[in-house]
Amino acid sequence: MESRVTSESDRKLTLVVTGSVVAIALCILLVAGLALRDEDESASASAAQASAPDRDAPAVVPEDPASSAELAVDATPEQPALLIDPDVDPWQAGLAAWSERDYARSAAYFEADAARRPEHAYTHYMHGLALWKAGDLGGAVEALERSAALNEGSIRTFVNLARVRLARGEADAALVSADRALEIEPDFVPALYQKARALYTGEQADEAVALLERCVELDPAAGQAHNLLGLIRLRRGEWIAALPSLEIAAALLPEAAYAQNNYGLALERAGRFGEAAVAFRRATEADAHHDASRQSLARLAAHGIDESSPPAEVARAANGPPEVSAEPQLAEPRDIAADSSSD
Repeated sequence: MESRVTSESDRKLTLVVTGSVVAIALCILLVAGLALRDEDESASASAAQASAPDRDAPAVVPEDPASSAELAVDATPEQPALLIDPDVDPWQAGLAAWSERDYARSAAYFEADAARRPEHAYTHYMHGLALWKAGDLGGAVEALERSAALNEGSIRTFVNLARVRLARGEADAALVSADRALEIEPDFVPALYQKARALYTGEQADEAVALLERCVELDPAAGQAHNLLGLIRLRRGEWIAALPSLEIAAALLPEAAYAQNNYGLALERAGRFGEAAVAFRRATEADAHHDASRQSLARLAAHGIDESSPPAEVARAANGPPEVSAEPQLAEPRDIAADSSSD
């Protein structure tokens, strides 16, 4: 009898000990799991912040990274995957990220919205613009093509397709997109301008000049058209003819370093050295890292020329004064401003 009691007690004691060990093990696993979860969330937040082009923009990271797996943007060798918050409206979040110039995250949200609303042309349009601004030109073309297929009457979609294709070096494809826009509205100045750019890139300068002249006739405030018109003439060595267009461009685009620089080069070649120095200085004020303008200022300074220098004989200077002549360093218009307004 005593032996049975002892055996029963031993068995209960064994169960208690075993249960305690299991409970302790579960606690350890729970603590470890929480620590790993915290570590994963911290890593996700760091990756999201590091991938955002605007470091001041707040990164949106979900509380549980696993719950957003379906909304994670695929990683590429150049860029890690971006996690986006699955609990927010992706359209509104995409617009908010766009306004903060966080274009990579904006593109991620618009991609999520496109998956939710594949027939919504404007979502694909904004997705394309965000990808373009984030540097993914191939993805931008695909998204804008989807938008165009859904809304063939959107002139802005075709204009921006032309812009992105030009950025990819695809002048022929850009020309097709610009022509498609002009079928919708023959005198739409942004489309005429993009077609002129495509023609000039394709070495059809005379045709480009004719279109640019039409642009500035229709819209005298089209600063980019004035700049490109003057730039083409400047490259042809027509310094005097280039001056009026580049002077207007510099006035219309005061914050564009390339416009100030091109105007300065035309002034320099026309012998108006002091005015050229002023234009180059304005270019460096617009962009302190604009090398062409800094080099031009240094070149003039090396010959004792500053903003107070009088003009030289125009006839002597028309082909470039010998003491300061140099191959023009022309800055192409960056022309990547995206239009987020609706059609």
